[in-house]
Amino acid sequence: MKKSVVPVAVLAGALASASPAAPRPAASPAAKKDPAAEINTPRPDARVVEFETHEGTWMSVDVSPDGKTLVLDLLGDVYSMPVAGGEARPLTSGPAWDAQPRFSPDGTTIAFSSDRGGMENVWLMDADGSHPRALTTEKGAYVRSPAWTPDGVYVVARKEDAKRAGIPPVELWLYHREGGGGIKLVSSDEMNNSSGPAFSKDGRYLYFSARQPRFSYTPTFPPSPTGRRRWRGPAATSPSAPTASSRAWAPIGSCG
Repeated sequence: MKKSVVPVAVLAGALASASPAAPRPAASPAAKKDPAAEINTPRPDARVVEFETHEGTWMSVDVSPDGKTLVLDLLGDVYSMPVAGGEARPLTSGPAWDAQPRFSPDGTTIAFSSDRGGMENVWLMDADGSHPRALTTEKGAYVRSPAWTPDGVYVVARKEDAKRAGIPPVELWLYHREGGGGIKLVSSDEMNNSSGPAFSKDGRYLYFSARQPRFSYTPTFPPSPTGRRRWRGPAATSPSAPTASSRAWAPIGSCG
């Protein structure tokens, strides 16, 4: 019995030693950091410069719907302060360039442009500066100059192609406040360099400035470079599917 057991044990050991070792799981590659995701993180060698000012230039200013608060941009940060005067309180800070703040019609949300995601896009934040979130996430276009629709459901913004050199096409796009890819309101094939969108108080018209689509160093402007587009608002059957199919152009001087 002992002789029959020993060879079996030896054979089992030999088989075990001859069997290939189980492959080790490959180490997962380290996740590549996105530099754009850390654009608002100060560099370790950054210096802090403090100063006080009582005036600024090239600033965007908006007034809250209740007429009590100003929101403004200065040197890439957004501030709020009482209309009656006082100290400005920062709503955003950091290396990212934040600008062009606009109150929503109900005063609870502020739309603004920011490059904190690596590219200038439209962002939203609560009126006290909390809960910042990206409304657009373009990687090949700059999205700036937000303007709210009178119902506060949509934001119109100026979208500029960032992939082309020279003078790129610029269009107006409409975005739902909850996100999405947006829809084109004014094509660069119709008018170029569309900017400064603003709605009429009754919400019937969207006013903006633009130039003829064909570029020239000696452009021939129409009687007035500012026009309007009739705004019908979102389709009644689908809140997320706005339409601008019915529209009309007219010089602003003839819009009685």
